Amino acid sequence: MRKFKIKLEIAKVIIEIKSQDPLLRIRKEENPFYRKPFNDFIYKGREKHSVSITIQHVNALPPFDNVMQLFNANNGWVLYKQNKKYVYKIFLDGCNAVQVIQSNKKFDKIEVFLLSKSSKRYIVDSLYSICNFLRVILIHYLAIRKQGICIHSSGVGVSEDVGLLFAGKSGSGKSTIAGIWNRHCKTRIINDDQIIIRKSKKKYFMYGSPWQGKNIRNRCFVSHKATHIAKMFFIQHASKNIIQQVIAREALTLLYPVLFSIYWHKTSVKNSVLFCHELIRVIPCYRLGFVNNKRVVNFIKNVL
Repeated sequence: MRKFKIKLEIAKVIIEIKSQDPLLRIRKEENPFYRKPFNDFIYKGREKHSVSITIQHVNALPPFDNVMQLFNANNGWVLYKQNKKYVYKIFLDGCNAVQVIQSNKKFDKIEVFLLSKSSKRYIVDSLYSICNFLRVILIHYLAIRKQGICIHSSGVGVSEDVGLLFAGKSGSGKSTIAGIWNRHCKTRIINDDQIIIRKSKKKYFMYGSPWQGKNIRNRCFVSHKATHIAKMFFIQHASKNIIQQVIAREALTLLYPVLFSIYWHKTSVKNSVLFCHELIRVIPCYRLGFVNNKRVVNFIKNVL
């Protein structure tokens, strides 16, 4: 039977997604993996994948026997532990249906179970759900290996391979400041909402992700190229532009609240915190209050 197979590369992690023929009943333009922003991350090289995701069409979803609830996200999914597997029960919006995702302990072998006799809408919604849930899988994968973190932030490239990172909670101005840099400097936008940070040869690099904020959705700005982080700014809207360098201890208190963390997994939490400690010792960190106009660009450039 003919199979569907696609590879994505996100922050240097190659993810293979495959399934049997029923998935191909939908047109390519309806498949979110072939639409922006995910089609920017399609990998066509020959390197072996690190994460395998198999989508299975079944007549009945796997039973929830001998499970222990670990986490309830309260936004559409619940996590359980079942023997040596982690099981995610996902409630799909709009079609009153459930999807089940199972993972091994290393988060490199994933199984997704879909009902085979479901509607086309169920299949499309399921694929969108998998697209969104890839973030959870990737954060797990990197955290348990102490290979990286994902934070609420936007990033801009100020040169070919050097960039600035702007971190903050929802409403702090991440999309706003990314838009300012793009409009007035024609700067390469890495992402305006969720940045992945990894370390290589004692340097820290940021990568864009397919999970984006309002500016990127509307304009399709995204860069998955590795960009060296020169400085990190913890931002907020203000009545005037103001900047202050912060010491490592204060930077950690500002960084941790914007971190996508695996709170229920002790090893992942420990590794993420250690990664943050190492990051802020190397990267100069600042508090930045800014006004929504182009003057903030030169204001920041004076710090570089």
